Amino acid sequence: MSSPLIRPPLRRPETRLVSGTKALLSAHDLCRGTTRRKHLLLRGDDEMSMQFRLLGGLEVHVDQKSVDLGHPRQQCVLVSLLVDVNTRVSTEQLLERVWGDTPPKRGRNTLYSYLSRLRQALEEAGAATINRRDGGYVIDVDPLAVDLHRFTLWTNEARTAEAPRARFLLEQAVSLRRGDLLPQVDSPWLNELRTLLAERHRAAEMDLTDLRLRCGEHTDLLSTLPRQVTRHPLDERLVGQLMLALYRSGQQATALDHYERIRRALAEQLGADPSPPLRQLHRHILTADPVLAAPDGPRAPAAAQPTVIPRQLPSPPSRFTAREQDMEALDLHDESDSVTILVVGGAGGMGKTWLALRWAHDNLDRFPDGQLFVNLQGFEPSEAPVGAQTALRSFLEALGVAPHAVPTDLNAQIGLYRSLTSDKKILILLDNAHDTEQVLPLLPGSLTSTVVITSRHRLSGLTVAHGAHTLTLRPLPADDSLRLFTSHLGRRRMAEESESASELLDLCGGMPLAISILAARAAAQPEFPLATLTDDLRQVRNTLDAFDVGDTTSDIRAVLTSSYRTLSRPASRLFRLFGMHPGPDTSLTAAAALAAEPPKHIRAVLTELVRAHLVTEERPGRYTLHDLLRAYAVELVADDATRDEAFARLVDHYLHTAHACDRFLNVHQDADPLSPPLTGSVPWLPDNHRAAHSWFTTEHPVLTNLVNQTHAAHMHTYTWQLATTLSTFLGRGSHWHDIIAVFEAALSAAIAQSNRAEQARAHRELGCASMELGLVSQAHAHLEQSIQLCRTLRQPQGEGHTQLLLGYLWELQGDQERALRHDLLALSLFEAANDEICRARALNAAGWDYAQLGRYEEAADNCRRALTLHRSLGDHRGEANAWDSMGYALQCLGDHLEAADCYRRALAINREIGHRANEAQSLEHLGDAHHVTGDLQEARAAWREAAALQEALPHRSAEVARLTTKIQGRDRSAEPA
Repeated sequence: MSSPLIRPPLRRPETRLVSGTKALLSAHDLCRGTTRRKHLLLRGDDEMSMQFRLLGGLEVHVDQKSVDLGHPRQQCVLVSLLVDVNTRVSTEQLLERVWGDTPPKRGRNTLYSYLSRLRQALEEAGAATINRRDGGYVIDVDPLAVDLHRFTLWTNEARTAEAPRARFLLEQAVSLRRGDLLPQVDSPWLNELRTLLAERHRAAEMDLTDLRLRCGEHTDLLSTLPRQVTRHPLDERLVGQLMLALYRSGQQATALDHYERIRRALAEQLGADPSPPLRQLHRHILTADPVLAAPDGPRAPAAAQPTVIPRQLPSPPSRFTAREQDMEALDLHDESDSVTILVVGGAGGMGKTWLALRWAHDNLDRFPDGQLFVNLQGFEPSEAPVGAQTALRSFLEALGVAPHAVPTDLNAQIGLYRSLTSDKKILILLDNAHDTEQVLPLLPGSLTSTVVITSRHRLSGLTVAHGAHTLTLRPLPADDSLRLFTSHLGRRRMAEESESASELLDLCGGMPLAISILAARAAAQPEFPLATLTDDLRQVRNTLDAFDVGDTTSDIRAVLTSSYRTLSRPASRLFRLFGMHPGPDTSLTAAAALAAEPPKHIRAVLTELVRAHLVTEERPGRYTLHDLLRAYAVELVADDATRDEAFARLVDHYLHTAHACDRFLNVHQDADPLSPPLTGSVPWLPDNHRAAHSWFTTEHPVLTNLVNQTHAAHMHTYTWQLATTLSTFLGRGSHWHDIIAVFEAALSAAIAQSNRAEQARAHRELGCASMELGLVSQAHAHLEQSIQLCRTLRQPQGEGHTQLLLGYLWELQGDQERALRHDLLALSLFEAANDEICRARALNAAGWDYAQLGRYEEAADNCRRALTLHRSLGDHRGEANAWDSMGYALQCLGDHLEAADCYRRALAINREIGHRANEAQSLEHLGDAHHVTGDLQEARAAWREAAALQEALPHRSAEVARLTTKIQGRDRSAEPA
């Protein structure tokens, strides 16, 4: 018997290729007809007089002579027709496939010229004809002359063929692929096509490995399987194949070692255990089960492995008692034939979140595809509820979507989210929801997911429209309240002071939050009898207005006031001032700025607040407040005469720290000087680039909240200054939605101050972010406005920066000539302003334009000039970019050895300055250069190192997938079929 991870051939043909592709022919369609067609199934490329190769760069050969197909964008038109061979492809489809949502201004005319040139080249070579038909175009060619369709035919037939023929067909199919299809062209359709082709090729390789294991070729497979496992260490099917091959080759210990490696890796990286099939294979190997010895036999299908498994749940509550009936009710309701929606309702402080988290952690094994979590902040006193788009973006990124690939339209985000969660067993925990409208976009479409929602409102709309089950948490019964209190204080003390304990619990009204706060206070003062605490609480009760938590049986205000009054003066002051912090959490140094105290003094104050359960240290050095406690702090600080000064210190602390960190991220930027820090607002100063980037990553949500808070408070200068310090970090992280949010506030603040220079900067940042999000008309409007303001202010440098962005925008639209004009205009502006740093960057941009236009000598010359300037000015990042661009120009000129040397220089600098993303890019380019010169071993090594770097960076799944595809394609081409 074979391993349970070795799956049988599928029994259905795959005819769909990518979205929008209609006519990738089925095996039945291709096999119909002539004997010639059937004979072609057994012929390789070398035997065919006419060949269309898409599986490794587009090539057309007639009688072994290559046909000139023009530049890459024109070749993309031919690919679009060949994918739907002998079928009409409409003009609109062609425009969308070649340029996506941003075709050039005269897109149809450009497309027609491409088609005309292709028609002429193909007809002159006798390869094929392109005909216009019913508002579209058709390429008339034998489908079997196209390697893509032969690959599809052979893999489909292999799924239903007997083992010998299935193996032969898979070997033929796998050998067809030689690399990437038009890697120079970036369009959504072509990107999807490349990814799908890589996935199909890898699936065919895996199926072929299964067949070879069935044929007893385990020893031969040990020459290739270890390398594949190194590239895909978390692929359980692949590891299972290697384990089986090792075991059958007499290497039982090594096979078990590989199991232990993947078990640890899954636990550390995904928080998951190996799948049941892999665990079963492990047990068979441990016991030397004879079932593994036979090479043939029935096989069970392997479990599908999701690309990304999110693990977003916070830690389970440390103290959770009672609520057994509520837990059972959740279990009972989670048995539906539709999407299960469980709403946990109740007053604030009743323990809704604790119950939901405890239930979620107890049922993790029911959700192998992951868990998503978001705090919707539906009842935050100082913050608006989290919007659906913000929550969806965080979910999509957790599911592996890069930030720049997140759609801008809410409906598009919802559609992508539901596609990614379709047919997966995922738990989605939506905490602290405000109303039904807030959660509707976050509901999945799959019947296999479970949604748990906590809210103080009933959310009746979910019950009516979606069949949600509602569980309302009531105050804890007396016995359960006693159990919770006892878990804090211990049985002995509770027995000795049972009468006082009962009175305290009566005052808490069965509210878990109130019980926990009082218990913390009592535990912190073990020498005081509980009666003292009871007397104190009785004195403050009913002296304040009722605290509206939706339950008149409890007076949480009295509990909070009692605990607040026991604090030391510094602790009570800091707790009040926490009401000024925007959240979601704060650092030690920010708390010190609020209080105008040194951090070493404030640490002890925070410890006092944590012990009183008034502040929570959720992770080391990060402090937060429950929303009820934050509401209480906001109310207290409203009467504090020092509140405005405290908030100004807080903002000033973040601004000066962000400014210092930004200087490490972008050393050569022209940063505006700041006023000296306010007294008591001591900024945190980083030592290096890594520390600065880490600070931005941690404080990112706080900083964006502060921009909005200062804007609302009409602190206009702080608003645009904070936005400016965030620009580099947000841009490098592809946080384009956040850039739009903060710079819209910055623009409004600059307009209120009539500050046209900052208006120009804000328009430039908004234009850049809009461009990255594909909002072309919006990007043009902002950039043109920025240019007009810069010209009015006579700011050539500002205009030059904007002209560079316009050049990139036109490049994205496919108009490289216009891109070059804008980059050359930027160059002249920087030269007039004697700005050598920016002049060097403009030279490099123009060099890239020349390379894209095929003017490689001019490209290399511009890059050399840029390189000389960057080196003389000590601009290491600019120097690295210039080396990389010059390498590309030299590679296009055929000087591959010099190109490789340029990439190595770029790589060394990027490593030195710690720019990991650019380091990965230089490694990828170096691998490309090695591949062109035939050094496949060095190429693979560089690509693997680049992939490892990309995997360590956030939101790099697309880059990792591209490199993985490249590695797999090159590896197979280097091996005999």
